[in-house]
Amino acid sequence: MAPVNKLTPTSTIRWLVAAGVLLLGILLPFRIPYTIKTIGKIQPRREWLVIRGDDGQISTQLWNHGTGLAERMTVTQMLRGDAADFSLLPSVLNSQKVMAGDTIAVLRSADLAQSLASKEGQLAAAQASLQVLRTGEKRPLVEEAQHQLEQAVLQAGEQKRIVARLAALRSKQLVSDQEYEQAFAAQQTREAEIAIARSRLSSLQTGAKAEEIGLMQAQIRSLELEIAALRQKSANYFLCAPFSGQRLHHIASDTLLAVAETDSIILTMPVRARELAMLKGGEVVEVGNGDREVRGRGHLIFINPVLELLNGEQVFWAVARIDESEGLVPGMFLKSEIRGTPLSKYRFLQRFLE
Repeated sequence: MAPVNKLTPTSTIRWLVAAGVLLLGILLPFRIPYTIKTIGKIQPRREWLVIRGDDGQISTQLWNHGTGLAERMTVTQMLRGDAADFSLLPSVLNSQKVMAGDTIAVLRSADLAQSLASKEGQLAAAQASLQVLRTGEKRPLVEEAQHQLEQAVLQAGEQKRIVARLAALRSKQLVSDQEYEQAFAAQQTREAEIAIARSRLSSLQTGAKAEEIGLMQAQIRSLELEIAALRQKSANYFLCAPFSGQRLHHIASDTLLAVAETDSIILTMPVRARELAMLKGGEVVEVGNGDREVRGRGHLIFINPVLELLNGEQVFWAVARIDESEGLVPGMFLKSEIRGTPLSKYRFLQRFLE
């Protein structure tokens, strides 16, 4: 018969301590930390791309990796047959740094420049015409009209004296009624010529009619609006950096330029579908390669609710904003940890057994 092991005082104490610890763990109301481990990719928060289309159009995209949305897009479509030239500035080609507001590239259009010059010439001519209408005609024309008025007054006065003499002779029946009536009609014509000459002189001295001035002002406003639209279109041909950052080398043939915002960093990570319920947003995220030279710390800001398949496993993509970093460079793949909400003892055991 095999000997029976008897409990020694020491082993008895050990069993009692273990049982006490287990009982204490069950009874005390503490929670167990839970960490989700994954691999994350370092990305700039925003990226600005200048893209050339197959049809010759130039477009820009301001992409926000934090929200997964395009904040702004612009498209410049050249007219068919237009002679256009697109060039990056030498200051951009010779430097990796880009400052916000810097002019990156210029798109020159011969047709646009010609249209703008033509409209500006038409505007100058219209403004000069308006000035003439407002100030009246030139002095020689005014003097000529005044002389015509004086002549009309003299002729009317002479004709009036002729009619008076004929009236006296008519009363004595020395002239016929027909001769008198012809002279009287001539007097009325002379008086009408005085009215016409006065009207012409007044028009030349005071300028054009209000209707003519209003029409010219409307034409000037229309030309100003057209010029403003052309200038706005021309301003869009100057591509300016929306933020400060670093110029990137892009392998895509249609990407003419890429600028990454280096002031803030984004970390994108796949999270297993079964672990999504453990995240609420705002959790602490740590990333690094095991040493202090490359590391980062931030918070979870976004979880894409779309389920995807990665290496045969269903995952959701989570995004974290890195607030503290050391040695992190866009494009890095690093080990990442999400500090989830501490679990109850029962929930931790349940997750452990899954």
